[in-house]
Order: sequence, then structure tokens, then C-alpha cells
Amino acid sequence: MQKTLRRSLPLLFATLMFGCASNSSAPPNTDPQPQEPDPISAPAQAPTVDTPPHAGAPPELGTARQPMDCSHQSLESQSKAQLRVTRNTVFAQHGRIFSSEDLNAHFEAQPWYTPNPDYQDSLLSKEDYACVKRVGVWENSAGRMWQAKEDLDGDGTPETITLLASTPLLMNGPDSDSDNPCDGECPATLTIGLVDAPILFHWPEGAYFGDKTYSIIDIDPTDGHKEVLISQRRMDWEDPPYLNRIFIYKNGTLTPTDLNGEGYDAGTIEVPGDGRIALVDWDCATKTWNWYAIDDYWLTQVDTKTEEAPGAEDFKMDDGSYACPACPVVYAAGSSTPAGEILRNLATPKRKGWQRLHLPLSAASLNDTTAQITLRLAEEKLEVTYVDAVRLVIGETHFEPNSCAKHNAAWCDADGEVLRLAQGQDHTFVFDVPVELVARGVWLEALGHYEPVLRSSSVR
Repeated sequence: MQKTLRRSLPLLFATLMFGCASNSSAPPNTDPQPQEPDPISAPAQAPTVDTPPHAGAPPELGTARQPMDCSHQSLESQSKAQLRVTRNTVFAQHGRIFSSEDLNAHFEAQPWYTPNPDYQDSLLSKEDYACVKRVGVWENSAGRMWQAKEDLDGDGTPETITLLASTPLLMNGPDSDSDNPCDGECPATLTIGLVDAPILFHWPEGAYFGDKTYSIIDIDPTDGHKEVLISQRRMDWEDPPYLNRIFIYKNGTLTPTDLNGEGYDAGTIEVPGDGRIALVDWDCATKTWNWYAIDDYWLTQVDTKTEEAPGAEDFKMDDGSYACPACPVVYAAGSSTPAGEILRNLATPKRKGWQRLHLPLSAASLNDTTAQITLRLAEEKLEVTYVDAVRLVIGETHFEPNSCAKHNAAWCDADGEVLRLAQGQDHTFVFDVPVELVARGVWLEALGHYEPVLRSSSVR
């Protein structure tokens, strides 16, 4: 079985699984003055830099149009003010006269600068355009989401691999002060050497199904190369599949291949180190490995294998069909966004057990001495949840719901007496804990299980 996944070159503008790269032919960017804008506008998201460039400018160029180091590795150490000067140095090398007074003052002080009244953008080379674009990536960045150093192409020199966020939301989550909601998708940029690739991440951070992950993998240890794997979860159903992007860096190009899951909790990646990489899918009853190998710049599917999934018998119903696991959802007071799920995969009575969920600090309402945490456990799917006990855990200390102080409710002790929740039903628990303990991290623990009502082998 041969199935080749290919992307068009140049890969700098490849269409990506997380989003689309733009392939604009618009001219590069220089700085504007509000009263007298330059013919070429600054990047749309570029910050306003009030610092005079003289205070932190990059090293001066010795002669006009001398090549400058415009690699991502050289740009990452520069401040926003320095990046502004670096970007405009590309134009100054060709004699551009700037409308920004501070830029003109800076470049007129450089011995290599010669003003050219006849300057036109046609004087810029392909390398000039690429440099301006790379500088803009760093100017528009809100910070580093991830960085690693690894020899990806096997030349003996480690590359600096950096994932840049366009908004603090991607680094700090929904509690950040960013006023950019991303409209459901947050752009980022992966940079290596002289190339970069835009990526769109689903917001918020894969929701409560799992965070983004970044790693260096080695699909074929015999070829001297290593690859970059970036994974996230989709957001449009319970325990959604993983979206994976594998980047192959070779001969100065960056080639992405998408390996995406298609079912419930599907799309995990396995790298056994034998020259293959597997996309793993399962549908409760079966588990399928789709195997790929590197073919030059791309991944090519070379094999597939399907077998009964581990533990499949636990989900088998009386009529021989299978019920995929689901679970109830936990909401913090006043929030329509779930804090997470509890009793995940505990889909039969024999799987009954304790499970915990980390709660965000925003779930607590604080006063001088007490943090009150209100949680709503909601059964939103066609199943029945049986809750034997519920408690909060901070460090080694357990806190029962406030209601347990008044009467011994079904959820107060692990005694087999249960709170039963069918689809559309919920129950609210209120906890009071010492305010000084909240910063240590709060976990919800529950003992119980749930049972699907539908007896269907289809993935839900």
C-alpha cells in the first residue's frame, strides 16, 4: 500500500493543517509616520516602538548592501526596537529615505548609508524580502511558546527551533490579560534556520481535553536526521482526536506532513525507532496502526494493521456491540466553559474507581480567610453516572462538600450509596477551603462510574 502525502514548494508558503500560510506578493514593510506615511506600510500587528533606534541598534554594517545575518537565531536576541532597525536596514542598504525622523537620523549617521532619491522596491532582492518577513515574525510575536536546540539535518550543527505565539493567550491561557480572543484560532509561527511556517492553534488550548505538545522525534535513526512533532486536540466533540504535524527540515527547507486522528480519542503517535511512524486510531472495539516512512521530504504510508483494542471486552454490551466510553462534565460556578471531565473511561461497574481533575484558580471565590469553590457535575450524554463520593484535595488534605456537614448524603462517603445522574441532570457541590491553600493547587476527586444507555458500536 503506497500513499504519498506531498506539499508544494516553496515550503515557506505551504498550506498547513493548523491553518494556511499566506503567499502574498505585496511589498515588504517599512515604518510609517502618521502624518506622512511611507509608501510601504508597517506590519499590521507591529508594535509602536518609541525607543530611539540609536539606543539599541544592531551592529553597524561596514559597507552598503553588505549581507547581514538575518537568521531566526540572530533575530531572537533582539529587542522590539532593535528589530525595527534591523527591518529598515534592509531598505537603507538600497538608499531608501525614511519619513520617520528617528530612522533617518540613525541611518544618516552610518558610514555605509547613501540616500537614494530614486529608490524603488524593485531594488530589493529575494533575500531582502525574505529577511523583512523573518524580522516581522519576531516583531509581531508575543513570546516563545517552545524552544529547543537539536541537529535536525545531521550536519553536526544544532538548529534553534522556536515556536512563537502571536498572543499571550497561547502561552498564559484564558487568564491572561490579552484582549485578542483569536476568534477560535490563535496563530503561531515555527522558526528554524532561515525558514518559518505559520500554524493555527485551536482555542482555548485544546480546551480541557489536553494541552499542546511539542517534541523532537527520530523516525529513522539511520538517516542522521530528526523531526519536529507538534500535536493538539480538536475541540468539536468529547475526547476529540489529535491533530499532528510532523516537520522535516532538510536542505534548508521545512516540509510539514499532517497525520490526524479521525475518531474518539484517536490519533496518537508512536515512533518505534525502526524507520516508521504510526498514527494510531481506535473505535473502542478495534485499534488501527497506519504506518508511514520518510520518502525524501515527505512521509509516505507503507502499511496498516488492525486488531482488537486492549480492554475492548470491558465495553462490550450484551448484544455484542460496543459502547464507547464517555463521562460527566465539570463546570465551575458562573462559567459556561467546562473545567474538565471526571470518571473518564470508567464506563462499567467493574471499572469503578477514584479519579481526579485539576481545577483552575478561577473556580475559587476568595475572601480574607476562605475560598469557596462551587462545582456543577453535569451529565450531558446518553448515559447514567453513579457518583459514590466527591471531595477536594489540596496537598494531603481532603475537603468534603459543605452539605456533608449537615447530613450524610450519598456523595459523602465511599459506602456504595450513590448519586445517580441521567442525561440532562446535574448536581452542584460547594466547598469551603482555607484561602492560603488555594495557590498550592486544587483537585477534584470523585469515586464512581457511568454506564452508556445506547448500545451501539458507532463512535460517539
